[in-house]
Amino acid sequence: MIVDDQKLQSNWYNRQIHPQNKIAKAHLNSIETLSVNVANPAQFATGSHDHLVKLWDLNTFKNTSTLQGHKEGIWSTQYSLDGKSLLTASPDKSLIIWDLSKAKPASVLKEHHNKVYFCQYNEDNKLIASGGEDSRLIIWDTRKGTPLKIIQSENKIIYNIKWSRCGNYLVTSEYGGVCKIFETKNFSQIASFGKFQEDERAWCCDIDFRETSKHKNKIFVGYDSRIVKVLTFSPQEKSLQLDYEFIAHMDPIKCLNLDGQKELIITSCRDGSARIWESYRRLQEYSPKAIGTLLEHEDNVSSIQFVPHPSKTLLLTSSYDCSVNFYQI
Repeated sequence: MIVDDQKLQSNWYNRQIHPQNKIAKAHLNSIETLSVNVANPAQFATGSHDHLVKLWDLNTFKNTSTLQGHKEGIWSTQYSLDGKSLLTASPDKSLIIWDLSKAKPASVLKEHHNKVYFCQYNEDNKLIASGGEDSRLIIWDTRKGTPLKIIQSENKIIYNIKWSRCGNYLVTSEYGGVCKIFETKNFSQIASFGKFQEDERAWCCDIDFRETSKHKNKIFVGYDSRIVKVLTFSPQEKSLQLDYEFIAHMDPIKCLNLDGQKELIITSCRDGSARIWESYRRLQEYSPKAIGTLLEHEDNVSSIQFVPHPSKTLLLTSSYDCSVNFYQI
């Protein structure tokens, strides 16, 4: 059950967290996306509406390389599993796989008819899923650079896509507030959640269905209506059901990411706020509870990422105010 705003704020502002380091002007225009190199967590990439992708050293916070090739802004980025290439997507209707050793495109993927909002590799980097404003979910064969399957959505925009880390499922969050789950053998839709509402947006989602995860059958979805909904997926019944929901911000939720091992969620908002949460329900009290509020962004916090570390909780955030912040919780 959603509680009133007064009770919410007693949970939201229990701890204010300032960044340990900051890049005040990482780009000349708003930053839309940020990704950490899992193969080398000291490296990260940012993509901006200035049409540039920049690579950074986390230890020095210095720009190490700049990639130029998109004709419009960069809205999504992800490193390959080995950290040698970077995948980007843009409203210029294209995706680019960059060879980072040469700082040049290795492949340009063109099949979308409109803006591409999001792209992501699957768990072994043999496939890419992308979606955007042409109502299509495209599955790409990375070896051939061609579409393997094109799935037409009845919703006009696919905002976010996440492969399950076990490799068996794919989730989308879409215009109208709809969330869908597909199996990855034939990419047929298994289930959906949400009745279409013209004024609702399911902006972002995350999942971690690995056997080792504490959220094996949970899907976390962030909405335009300020709410995070936690869905339970039943493979046997092929259904998505609401487990619980909570108000995370006072404006639309822009980004959401999950750390399934540490039982944490991070969320961000258009009003410049970002929060880190417990991802589990507490009995007989408001839940989940905010661990802290991340400070010092002045505009839309467009991307938030966990930096892999065995014991510490490290976070990177980017914003439309052109800055990048680094936090240790």
